[in-house]
Amino acid sequence: MKKLWGFNLALTLLVLSCSPAPRHTLTNNEKSADLAWVYSKFQENYAPLEYKQARYGFDFETLKKQYDEKALQTRTNEEFYSVLYKFVSEFKDAHTSGILSESYLPGRTFVGFLGFHGARKGDNYVITELFPSVQRFANRFPLKVGDVITKLDGVSLKEIALTTQVQTRDLGQNESNLTYHMDRIFNRYSLNGTLPTTSDAQLTVLRNEKEEMVQLSWVVKDLLVFLKEQREASQALFNNKTEKKTVYELALLNLTNEFPLQPFFAKKFLPQSKDYRFWNSFEFIDYSPIGLAKLLRNQKQGGWYPWENFRNDRNVPANALILSQSEAYPTYVTLEKVLNKDGTPAGQIKPVAYMYLDTFSPWFGDDAVVAEVKTTLNTLKANGVKDLVIDLINNGGGSLLLGIELAQLFSNQPLTLPQMQFALNETWLDDFENWSTNWPFDPEQVTIKKIYESLLEDRNSGKRLSKPWSTRFFMPASFTPNTDIEGKLNIVLLVNEMCASMCDIFTAMLKDNELVKVVGTKTMGAGGNVTTHFEAPNSHFSVNQTESLLLRKDGSYIENNGVEPDVAVAVNESVVEKYSPVRDKAVELLVKQQD
Repeated sequence: MKKLWGFNLALTLLVLSCSPAPRHTLTNNEKSADLAWVYSKFQENYAPLEYKQARYGFDFETLKKQYDEKALQTRTNEEFYSVLYKFVSEFKDAHTSGILSESYLPGRTFVGFLGFHGARKGDNYVITELFPSVQRFANRFPLKVGDVITKLDGVSLKEIALTTQVQTRDLGQNESNLTYHMDRIFNRYSLNGTLPTTSDAQLTVLRNEKEEMVQLSWVVKDLLVFLKEQREASQALFNNKTEKKTVYELALLNLTNEFPLQPFFAKKFLPQSKDYRFWNSFEFIDYSPIGLAKLLRNQKQGGWYPWENFRNDRNVPANALILSQSEAYPTYVTLEKVLNKDGTPAGQIKPVAYMYLDTFSPWFGDDAVVAEVKTTLNTLKANGVKDLVIDLINNGGGSLLLGIELAQLFSNQPLTLPQMQFALNETWLDDFENWSTNWPFDPEQVTIKKIYESLLEDRNSGKRLSKPWSTRFFMPASFTPNTDIEGKLNIVLLVNEMCASMCDIFTAMLKDNELVKVVGTKTMGAGGNVTTHFEAPNSHFSVNQTESLLLRKDGSYIENNGVEPDVAVAVNESVVEKYSPVRDKAVELLVKQQD
């Protein structure tokens, strides 16, 4: 409870320190100054600048001139904000994004919406819940949960996402972009310049395998009015409904009148708190003032409840034996039929474990999480369970050190760890200089001093990136083999295009060390840590940036490449089934006899 209270207090202070987008119309001089500030952050701090220019065939200096001209052609702040976002998007980087902070005054920020949330299903969009204000009148609303939308105004959603939406936020991978932008097509936001430009939306809808045309009016409202209305409607539904409350309703109930967007500032700005360590910044940062549920749904009074989160996200088989000690990462065991090579039953059964590893930034402390997973593995060993499915679908990353420690738990041999290149900027040099004299453990401090001296040498020679260093140098004593493991576990990882950052790295580590088979779709390819830079002097635009690059065992970058699966499965096709078919495919691989 104390931990959560301190966390919320820190967020409140951070919120108050972040300047909102301005009320006055920016002058050309102010726009030029802000663009110069953004350019400087890329020039000085952005690790993959040369890599991106080579990969995508652009010249940084030419790009700056093009955007200077675009900025001078804008007439409103919103048009200029769109230019800022589009410049950042040119780098096609999941970790690199722009941020504009909302004002807590009316008339400053607006949202445009149709009244529902949903998720990608193939190249289409399935409605998963209605806004609380719409649920109250659901019998008069022409759409319902389960409807599949295939087109907006006669244009496929895939085309809209990959040609229009990516202009202001490009994750660098088409599958990731398509999944990420699906809900944003129908829920828009003025501060990134994507409010609807028409009064009505013509939706092509599949219902019971029949195609229908549905027309809805776009609703554009002040953000604070929108949140207030949804919160009040959610409260009314919460009080009156007897069935299970929706994720979106529960999320809205957590919002306060004083700081309605506080949880979003948690994701945006917490890395800048006094407790920030760069190794905790390997996480994909998502931000949407309308999409509250993902951030808030399992936060309750005084704590965090992974099992409730898990049951919202996944189905639990009826015959599942729950491991009670698995609090951070819910784990269960089922008895599965063994199959012959041709897929026919072999007349035997075997136990198969399943672990839901949804984040590398758990609410529990790292030491407690590592101890829990080790206990879980020992429990499986004691019960003769050697087959394990680890579900990383939609895992956005988190702590590099925790991820490496967890990866090492699955092997009794030392793992080959990824290497890391650092941007040769003031931040890294200052950090390593500080660590070289103040690191608490002498053997590690000696290594860090060597790295600092090497960074200085590389910087003085005119390089932008350091030479590669093994991530083992951070905590070599912690990255030790798990001697409790006997032999080799049979592990299948479930991943998708939203497996990002530390999730990319974890998958790459286990695959490169030949410990797992990977099932699903290619991971996002967010291949470094992310740092937030505050803030342009006039628009108060801030920038998240990639300031290191991770290399796999073969020397290739994770950035923009991700990790290819061994067995390809269209994960997003089974969102309605809570990805049960993907788990079933993994179980099939584990129970089918190979010899």
